Amino acid sequence: MSSTREPGIDVAGATLASKPTPVTDAGADPTLAADGAPTNRPGDLAELEPGTVIARYRIITRLGAGGMGVVYRAHDAQLDREVALKLLRVGEDGTEGRSRMLREAKAAAKIRHPNVVTVYDAGEVFGRVFIAMELIDGVTLKAHFRGRRRGWREVVAVMLEAGEGLAAAHQAGLVHRDFKPESGRAV
Repeated sequence: MSSTREPGIDVAGATLASKPTPVTDAGADPTLAADGAPTNRPGDLAELEPGTVIARYRIITRLGAGGMGVVYRAHDAQLDREVALKLLRVGEDGTEGRSRMLREAKAAAKIRHPNVVTVYDAGEVFGRVFIAMELIDGVTLKAHFRGRRRGWREVVAVMLEAGEGLAAAHQAGLVHRDFKPESGRAV
């Protein structure tokens, strides 16, 4: 979410980790390009290192993980902006998992709501499905509510925003499946 948008809640399913924990196989080539096969396939890795390239997106750091995938802060080289890049977990449900994530991206791309992230791109590179979406700076709802004591009116207002985002997703045919305090973001 850019600083010009009204404060809202991200309901795309990203979670925030306290610090990045990238892990890779020793000697792995950190490049995945849509136009050439790498010597080692980063799609086989549990986590991706900073500098790994997925299509046109260069991984900066791991943000967190959800039910179906891992979310990274990445740089979109073509448009020179940072994005949240969600990657399907390795081994996640095979073809069914890939199809479900691509359907999720397609449905989410149709949603225009201030409390739902914008989907920019989706695709598959070497068997690894990705969704590039708006990067939201802020904290998880869990961190927001733990940060300090909040009055009931503020709690209700924030949860109403989350509910409005979820309702917009439902109207577009998208069911979040994993919404929890770690999934939403307060900005």
